[in-house]
Amino acid sequence: MILILTVIALTNPVSTADSLQTELAKEVRMSTIVAINQCLVQQGDYSGAVALLQTYERDVSWCDQATIHALIGDNLLYAGSLLAARAEFLTVVSRYTKSSAANDALERLYLLESARTDTTALKRLAHALSRIYTRQWKLAKDSLILLLDTRVGMQAYYYLALLYKNTGDIPLALGTLDALMHKFPGDLNLNVPLLRAELYILSQRPEQARVTLEDLIIQHPQSIHAVQARALLNSMERSNP
Repeated sequence: MILILTVIALTNPVSTADSLQTELAKEVRMSTIVAINQCLVQQGDYSGAVALLQTYERDVSWCDQATIHALIGDNLLYAGSLLAARAEFLTVVSRYTKSSAANDALERLYLLESARTDTTALKRLAHALSRIYTRQWKLAKDSLILLLDTRVGMQAYYYLALLYKNTGDIPLALGTLDALMHKFPGDLNLNVPLLRAELYILSQRPEQARVTLEDLIIQHPQSIHAVQARALLNSMERSNP
């Protein structure tokens, strides 16, 4: 349901906003909130998106509240309000520790920390991420390519690979990760092996995925990424008993 509403909203965000708001007034559903949020983000109305999420925060489940705070953090990040975004992500991590949204918030906190030396480039990267969120793939790709040789180049390569994965170009996604590792061999981003393993799974290379995940667990056993790696390994075992 969320995906269907998202596609509708992003096809024509202006014309669908009012009808979605009407639907939300009749029944509060998380899928509708997310669709309106994406609609507003695509229009560049970040303050309106934040206000929407804050309005319905107490009307949804605990799990959805975590998602709402993570979305608020993302909207603030897209808007370039870096300190406010960081505070929101910290709220998610501290208040909703066991939620999947906490993992997303940790990833954003890592992004903010790793790119803090160049806030101008970071804000450009955040704008590209808003294009990914609203499925404006070409605009996002063009923006990320322009950032590959900046101080946020490592992050730009990672999100470009993620974009290619989301658009179904697995070979190009793997090639982009290879380029990242070649250009930034000493930099540590534990999302990279996780993404690489997912790409191996999608390209029917389970043994390479398994080795990648096991190496991550062995080298960084206490990290949140190791937890995600174990979950992915368990999922692989269930799929191929």
